[in-house]
Amino acid sequence: MASEFENGEVASPVAENETVQSGISSTANKEIKKKKLPDNTHGLRFESKLLSLFCVRGLGSGYKFELSKEKEEEGGKLEDLIFRYQVPDETPVGKHWRYRYLQAKHKENEKEKITADHLLDYNRKGDFSLPKYFHSFYKIRARGDDIHDCIICTNIGFDVNSLEKGGVELVSINDQSEDILEFGALEDRTTARYKLKINNDDWHRRLKEEWSPVQLLAEELKDCATKSKTTDIRAGMLNSYHVALVDEHVIDCTKKKFHQDFVSDAGSLSGGAKELRQTLCELCENDEWKNWKFILNNPFGKGQSAVKNSLPRKITEEDVDDFFDKLIFVVDMPHENKFEEILETRDMSKYYQREKCKAQTIRILHEVSKEFSNQEQKFWLKAEIAKNILLADVTKMSLEYQSRLEKEIKFNISAIKKMVNQLKQLLTDCDGRGKVERIATPSPKHTAVKVISAVQILMRELNQEKNYLVASSSRLQNEAKMEMWRNILKLQKGLRHFFVIVCDDESPVSSYENLITDNQADDNNFIIIISQTDKSSVGLEDEIKYTDLNEDCQEAILSKTVSFQGENLTVGNLIGYKPEEIIDFTSIKELLFEEKEIKITSFNTATFEQSLYVKRRLRLPFVSQWELGGECKISSYGHIEWLVEKEKRKEVWEKIKSRIQASSKGVIVDDLAHLKKNGNEKSVVIISGVAGTGKSTLLCHYYEVIKRAKPDHWIIRMNLVDYEDILKLDNITDFNVADLFINRLRVVDEKSSYSRSLLRNRLKTGDRIIFMFDGFDEVNKLCQDKAIELMKVITKNKSTQLYVTTRPHMLDKLQFQLSQLSCNLENFTENDQIDYLASYWEKELNLSGDKNESLQKFAQSLVERVSETLKDEEKSFVGIPLQCKILAECFQSNAGELIKSNYATNNEESRSSEDGISNSLVDQKFDLISLFNRLMETKRKVFREEKANATNTNQIMVDAINRLIQDVEDHLTKIAIKTIVTDQQLLNVLLPSQTSYRSDQDITKWENTIAQNGLKFGLTFKSGDESKVQFLHRTYAEYLFARYLYQGFLLDEKRHNKLLDNESIRMLILKKILATWEYHGVQVFFNSMLKELVEGNKKWRNRIDNRDLPERIKKLTENFYDRFLCQELPPQETVTRGSGGYSFTPIAYQPNQRFDSENALHFSLWTGNTTTFTFLCDCLDATFNKKQIVNVMMKSFIQGSYFSFAFFRKTNSSLFKRFINCLDSEADKVMSTLTTFSCNLPPSDLEYSQWNGEEQKKTVGHLLQFMTNQRDAFEEYFEPCRGITIVHMLTFLIFNENYDSHLEIFLGLLSRSRAYADDFQFESLLKKAFCSKVHFIGGRIEKVLITLQELNRHNLLIQLYGIVLAIEPESFQNIYQPPPIEGNAVGKDVESMDLNRLTERDSYRMTRLHRAAFHGNTKEVEEMLERIRQNVTDSEHKKVAYKITNEVMTRDEFGFTPFYVAAVRAVKKELGQNKLLQILRLPKSRYSSSFVSACYKTKKLFYSMAIVVMRDDNDTGDTDFKSDFYKLVLEAGLTTEIDQFIAADNHQGKLSFKDFNDYANEYKLFVF
Repeated sequence: MASEFENGEVASPVAENETVQSGISSTANKEIKKKKLPDNTHGLRFESKLLSLFCVRGLGSGYKFELSKEKEEEGGKLEDLIFRYQVPDETPVGKHWRYRYLQAKHKENEKEKITADHLLDYNRKGDFSLPKYFHSFYKIRARGDDIHDCIICTNIGFDVNSLEKGGVELVSINDQSEDILEFGALEDRTTARYKLKINNDDWHRRLKEEWSPVQLLAEELKDCATKSKTTDIRAGMLNSYHVALVDEHVIDCTKKKFHQDFVSDAGSLSGGAKELRQTLCELCENDEWKNWKFILNNPFGKGQSAVKNSLPRKITEEDVDDFFDKLIFVVDMPHENKFEEILETRDMSKYYQREKCKAQTIRILHEVSKEFSNQEQKFWLKAEIAKNILLADVTKMSLEYQSRLEKEIKFNISAIKKMVNQLKQLLTDCDGRGKVERIATPSPKHTAVKVISAVQILMRELNQEKNYLVASSSRLQNEAKMEMWRNILKLQKGLRHFFVIVCDDESPVSSYENLITDNQADDNNFIIIISQTDKSSVGLEDEIKYTDLNEDCQEAILSKTVSFQGENLTVGNLIGYKPEEIIDFTSIKELLFEEKEIKITSFNTATFEQSLYVKRRLRLPFVSQWELGGECKISSYGHIEWLVEKEKRKEVWEKIKSRIQASSKGVIVDDLAHLKKNGNEKSVVIISGVAGTGKSTLLCHYYEVIKRAKPDHWIIRMNLVDYEDILKLDNITDFNVADLFINRLRVVDEKSSYSRSLLRNRLKTGDRIIFMFDGFDEVNKLCQDKAIELMKVITKNKSTQLYVTTRPHMLDKLQFQLSQLSCNLENFTENDQIDYLASYWEKELNLSGDKNESLQKFAQSLVERVSETLKDEEKSFVGIPLQCKILAECFQSNAGELIKSNYATNNEESRSSEDGISNSLVDQKFDLISLFNRLMETKRKVFREEKANATNTNQIMVDAINRLIQDVEDHLTKIAIKTIVTDQQLLNVLLPSQTSYRSDQDITKWENTIAQNGLKFGLTFKSGDESKVQFLHRTYAEYLFARYLYQGFLLDEKRHNKLLDNESIRMLILKKILATWEYHGVQVFFNSMLKELVEGNKKWRNRIDNRDLPERIKKLTENFYDRFLCQELPPQETVTRGSGGYSFTPIAYQPNQRFDSENALHFSLWTGNTTTFTFLCDCLDATFNKKQIVNVMMKSFIQGSYFSFAFFRKTNSSLFKRFINCLDSEADKVMSTLTTFSCNLPPSDLEYSQWNGEEQKKTVGHLLQFMTNQRDAFEEYFEPCRGITIVHMLTFLIFNENYDSHLEIFLGLLSRSRAYADDFQFESLLKKAFCSKVHFIGGRIEKVLITLQELNRHNLLIQLYGIVLAIEPESFQNIYQPPPIEGNAVGKDVESMDLNRLTERDSYRMTRLHRAAFHGNTKEVEEMLERIRQNVTDSEHKKVAYKITNEVMTRDEFGFTPFYVAAVRAVKKELGQNKLLQILRLPKSRYSSSFVSACYKTKKLFYSMAIVVMRDDNDTGDTDFKSDFYKLVLEAGLTTEIDQFIAADNHQGKLSFKDFNDYANEYKLFVF
């Protein structure tokens, strides 16, 4: 025991000076000395500290050890602490234990000293008796234990003088290495380690002889036997050897005397037994010992311990030397408090932060003691347990950290197993050495959860469960903490151990790699550093995926609520069936760990008043799907499926446009908010409409409708003009479109990973995403190109829906690039207008529904009045919703007055008020400019009365407010110009900087004042402090810009704004503002404003007639002529800035440039701004001579310029007359242009109905008059080689009943021409016109024939008989009147009839069979057909029968047969007209498409025809014949009858027919 009280020994009294306490008596102030009671626990505390010391330092030194205490059966008197550790050897096991035995002797009185007597005397109870410890050493050595050392450890020192006197020499071994019992110099002492050398031969002799174990054992046996003492095995030698006495046959327990073998000195006795027998013989006389009897206590000879000691032998010198070699005294150990302090500061500080060391020291002292309390004698404290005790708080912190991590995220077993396999591979690669491995991950702390779970599985497989630690890198921030972790890792020697470092700071990963030092290369520590470092430098990459999470985490994510464009939806609602494609790790963090609300805004800045919405209608271009000659297919919704290569599509597109222009049909639809998916079609809607038709409002409505029906659909609605700066930056590709929406357009919160990932996925897959792009026409050309790129990219996925709005003038490129025809937004009907006006007033006047009837009546009166005052082409004006809204605003006050009148008690007064309001509409103008002017006046009135609260008549106040209003309008005009003009250079031309003599501060203050009041004027808005001012509608900006422009053209020199005084501005007007689509809205308003100047203005007309233009307008005209049309100067120029301002510089002439480019004259006529065209013509008339004007017109429209007769469709006929008469001197070139393309002549590829107006008929009349007047030019260019263009005009005049007189004139012109005086040429032209399937009208061909009769073209009539008969039998009958067959056609003897007679033709090339069928002689037709049928199989007449079938009935040398037409009369009554037309009418315009099978009534003929056509051996020489026949049968729906007939007729298998079904899918017919 560590205590100095052994075996009940009473402690010595303690010195007074060490036990005195001072105290103060309550009754007297004098000191009283008291004795301190002995402390019997100090030895145990010392022992506890030694145990803890061996644990901590043994671990730190890397021992794989076991520690025990008080095992006397093993250590004898060296049993306070037994420390054994593994060492390698060459045995089969490869290792064994090496022991350190320690006896602790703690003295409460540290002034005591160890004397020579204490050491040399044999005293079994002596604390420092060497003989006693020798006995224990001898016993241990005899067992064969590998002894490292035997330690006597005490807190006192040696009495050196005593030792010297006693012959005891101290040999210091402080210079030898010591892993555990090394303390260094202390404040009051220095712990020292010694070996002893006894320089006393007598003592050595006694140790070997009288104090030897065998001698002492013999004496104890003698004492018990001779004195009849009961054996006491608790002490002495019997304690160690009583079992051996029995086992080695020394004592017979049964007889309780010496064993017979021992007595007889049997040869089988052990060496120890023999030496004991010899000792007994020497000890006793006459062998009396042989008869000794013993009183044996019950446990005698019974061993409880696994340790068995053999009987001792005689002591040798080697035994003694070995004892002193292994015996070590460690003296002057630290006293109790200091010992604990050393543990705290020198040992625990290696593993814990300094501020925690004290508590950890107390804890480990307690827990080590606790481990040994109440344990069995066999208990050993293993290194693993000791390590767990030492690192308990390290482990605790690791587990707590793990727990915090696992609260955030957990993974499924599949993900964990994958990590297990990866870690196993890393373990395999490390070859058993300590290794550092890095794992790169987006989130170290969450990957750590996966890694830890994998490590736990690995540790279980290695039977080293829990042998891992986890720490955040913040716990390794400095070198001291790093050293602490190095020490911790050193404790793992010999074990496979994982240390997981989770990087949560910015420290470089390399700083953690030196946790394993070079001298630890053989350790099994495996450090895993989980960081966000560069993946290129890591061994393992980990992606935290949604599929890695366990079910609870996945469910938590899917159930999270997101505010999605105004609706609360769960993540599960939004992500669909493949969440793993959307939810990346950053999304997981946001959804699972962050508490913030996720909000995905609507990205819809447009305002929408649902209560004012009127249901709209859109016109689709075609009624049904159709195909264009195998080049493309167009669905009923306008989607174009190209069937040609990309290079040919532009050519096909031109054909499509021609068809669209020619179509006045189409279909009206009410709603395109819910697009139907149709095969491979893109879900694209292009909404077209003129300014103000409500395109933006319709998008808003669609937005609301879709969101109500499908709240999980992502709708991105963009006003493109708001994002011009972004659109024009880079090329848009598949790769950067997501970046565009996410990072530039900022459709979603840039801080929301989930929102960004969701959008990115929907952009990629097209899943539930809809784009609405508004105002395509409002951005410049560059941005339009970029916008188209964007639209093409996003619609590559056909699930993506796209809506885009534009004005008509920007449709061409948009439709072609998107392969989608547009839907035209229909205007308000009159009922729509009335409902809208009433709803608007009801809302603005805060009226209830009971006033609606009065408002409806007033709205109806207003709409009717507008319709009465506007021209036919202008009546739709108020149907434009914006204009309707303006009308509502302008007459809101009138509506208010009407409502007030309804409150009048006198009905007569009420009627009087209503009449007054109605009368006030009588003189009102409702054209475009009048309405906008009235709107401006209404805004001014509201600003005065409501905003400025100016209701008094103070003139100064009125003048001030009027001046303010003027400044506000000027300010709004500048904003309007900046809205329309996006090129900064052009903007600088229009709005040059002005010199001011006011301070910058005053100017800024005044500008802010005007800007604030400008927002109150009611035309603009501003969505935020940093956003720019925008107009409520772009049309307002276009109106203000046009007004600003028009003010420069005023005739009054005092009123114009001097705009045209600047040449740069004049050129800008001519080249850009009046000549490009970019300014189309401005052009429309400017055109309307010019009406006041041009139409009916006598002053203007006089100035034109007198050639007296204002100088500025004259310069404008000269600029136009000089810059564009003089000689060969092209209209290409650049804008440059010099000292005098901006100027236009011509670019070198390019031969391929066109004069219609940026040509205001051409562009104004082309776009229908005819007043602008007339104004420019007037200016030319007043400035230049006739030759110069002709030059202008020729270059603008004829020479190298695009021209179409359709330019004049909507103009006054006098305008075309003025235009064409101007060019009479250039008739040849004009005629050449007119006959070059079909669009240059009427109907210009338009529907005939679009030319039925009176002015249009007059315009065509002027054209015919020009042709009549220019006879020579007509002769030269209206010739057969240009027939393809002429035939369109001829067909138009033939099949349009409104143009009878025009037809007669044109036929006369053609008939009198040299080219068409030839009957064959005229016949060819007329045939092409007659065969029009699209425009055919019955009876119109007869009109042509009558006219030809009047023109005496009789031979031509004869040549036309066949085509007339084929197309209009009634006209043939009326004009040609063929005679019927007389008598019986076949004759009485049918059998003897010559079939050749059936091939004979009359003067009209009609056979007897033709005439019989034509006149309806059914009986004769049937008899002839039966005769033909009888001879089809007759070998003698077979050839003639086939000839009749092939030549007479199917075709002739003209490429068609009139027989099927003649047969109409025979079968029409029985088939019915509809069925007959179904059979005869095929879409292909070939005469050979119609066949004799029209005689469906006579089935024998039809089936005979089938035999002829379908026989494989029948060769007509025409490869189209069979296919045409198949088409006819398919179209007529007769395939079943054909199959049945063939099957019945071919029962003998003699005929070989081609399977009709093979052709069924080859001919898909589409009706245009």
